[in-house]
Amino acid sequence: MFSPSHSRLLLPFVMVISSISLILLISSEVPYAYKQVKVETANKQSKPQDITRKSYENTGSEVVMIAKRYIGTPYQWGGGRPNGFDCSGFVQYVMRQAGISIPRITYEQYKFGDPVDRKQLQKGDLVFFQTDPPGASHVGIYAGNQTFIQADATKGVKISSLEHSYWKHSYLGARRVILP
Repeated sequence: MFSPSHSRLLLPFVMVISSISLILLISSEVPYAYKQVKVETANKQSKPQDITRKSYENTGSEVVMIAKRYIGTPYQWGGGRPNGFDCSGFVQYVMRQAGISIPRITYEQYKFGDPVDRKQLQKGDLVFFQTDPPGASHVGIYAGNQTFIQADATKGVKISSLEHSYWKHSYLGARRVILP
């Protein structure tokens, strides 16, 4: 079979492959909005049934809670993972963590969901800005009290105020992609 010298040469490769397999297994994300559970009835003649039950309500507050976990994550143009986000990648990633699928690009996200008047904003709504005309060029997640969470090009993921003159001037609109 293999000599001890071959085993020593193969060991690093086996370790790398094992590590990669473990990482992929741990990081594979199944949306947790619905969870498969086995339910056994008290009647012994019955068989276990697969029942899908809603185990996580996708409320705006919960989306904001998920978004806050990533405060401090650096900005990365084109980034859509926790090692670096751009604005639309951040929003898409957070929504995916909440079991909600939305488009990747800001201007496509702006067409998604239902329009919301600024006076009717609720936690979890997507807020859009026209920072590079024409059209939607920046997006964040409304966090309540006139604040939103965004992936800022200079400071990474942070909480900002809609009342700041820059954001007030460039505000374009909002969309609701989840039920409050």
